[in-house]
Amino acid sequence: MAAIMLHQLGYWPQESFVVVALAGHNIGPCVRIDLPGPEDNTAAYLHRIFSLLPATIDGAQPIDRFIAFYCTADRDNLRARQTASGTRTLPSTSERERDAAIAHRVERWLPLLTNPTVTGGLECFDCIVLGDTTIWELSHEQNGLIFAGFVEDILMSPYHLAQTVRGESIAATASEARTTNPWDTAATADTGAREDWEAAAELWCRTYTQEYQLRHAEGEDPHLLQAHSYCQQKGAELCYWETALEAIRWVMRTLAPDQRTTVGDRMRQLLPAEVAGYLAASLNTYGTINLVTYCAAATLTDSLRVLEGYGGRFTDPAPTTTGEGTAIEPGSYGAPPRRRNTLPSSFLQTLHGKQHRVGSPSGVRTGWHDWVRRTHLTVQRSATDASQTQTDYAEAMARLLCGTDQTVSPRWERLNALEVLCSLLIPAACGEPLGRLRIVQAWINWMRGTSSYANLLNEEAHRHVQEHTPLDDALQLGLLPLWLGDSARCWRGPARFSVLNVYPVAT
Repeated sequence: MAAIMLHQLGYWPQESFVVVALAGHNIGPCVRIDLPGPEDNTAAYLHRIFSLLPATIDGAQPIDRFIAFYCTADRDNLRARQTASGTRTLPSTSERERDAAIAHRVERWLPLLTNPTVTGGLECFDCIVLGDTTIWELSHEQNGLIFAGFVEDILMSPYHLAQTVRGESIAATASEARTTNPWDTAATADTGAREDWEAAAELWCRTYTQEYQLRHAEGEDPHLLQAHSYCQQKGAELCYWETALEAIRWVMRTLAPDQRTTVGDRMRQLLPAEVAGYLAASLNTYGTINLVTYCAAATLTDSLRVLEGYGGRFTDPAPTTTGEGTAIEPGSYGAPPRRRNTLPSSFLQTLHGKQHRVGSPSGVRTGWHDWVRRTHLTVQRSATDASQTQTDYAEAMARLLCGTDQTVSPRWERLNALEVLCSLLIPAACGEPLGRLRIVQAWINWMRGTSSYANLLNEEAHRHVQEHTPLDDALQLGLLPLWLGDSARCWRGPARFSVLNVYPVAT
């Protein structure tokens, strides 16, 4: 069972309390939280983590039991030593006594773990202490914890061996686990081509960043200050984000695992370097973070409606102090292969309602222009719900990004694609855009419920950009989205629990 928990987390937890839910012959979900401090109320602490579990699995089978894991700190990398065959030694007496003292301390929690008021009516099936060198588990006969083996025994469990054959591994720390992304955009079969693409994307990022700064400094249509111009500029940028997002999502959905070309190479072949640099440079305000994340979590139409609530409809006449069609866009976003497939010269033209006839994309969307065409069609077909005001759209965005929506859940496949797209853009960004890319990734991980990763990404982001966001407050206070308790709306993850419960059903 410890191997299942570790593979679900992806790393060896330190100073953590982990609860794995059980429902019939199903295992999961898994919730991890830092160990409480000396000043914390243990009963309230435990009640909080149990309140995060959903009531059912897939809205049907009720969760009725749990296994609790108490994970200690990895002092002096003892656990890493014991789980490596080349450095494994017999634990010393002092090391075993230290783990035994921790197990004795955890025994004081057993009355709380068997209290239905604390656990929300769930039955404690087992309590396991994962020490630095030893493992202790609950004995119902002795009503206490007994020695159950050494941590290296986990590596010989059938589940761990099966996962190892599949190429899965357990990282030593959460930080190390974050770097082992299954969608590794840095991996390549052609290092030279990747470096050329990244260098070109970085050059375009700096070019567009300078163009933004010059326009702002000269006061010529300063889109950062005037609401209408801001709306036009960000509307065009969102169209490019939507195009890249859907293209990346298509690659993730269709790329065969045994294909020679790595996923990063396929994405770089599809996404022009100029557009990549433009996307990175577009993250020049905190509001852009919200709009881009909301565009992925909901739809392009929803995010455009939020913009219109701020700066007026795209089809409204521009104020005399601003020009129309002055938004910064890439010089070329991909030429179609045939003349009859001519596209509008810019996304802003389509937003303004000056629409050329845009034909349907080809059946097999393999080119960048196919995704550009798709976004033009999305904008042309978008319609505002007459029953909703612009304020309603803004409030809907706030509820979704802050995790307080009672009924709607994010579109997880699009958010996953946005996270991978941000990883692809990281080499092109520097300074504040780099920090904001990390904030977007942190926000996505927080919405999933993986707040440990979100905190790591957020800390990295603040080394590049000093902006206080609602995400900072949520991470500091330990807040989580409401949909985590709803099995139908929460993120199930690529490594979703689908293993059979090898333990007999408790009677």
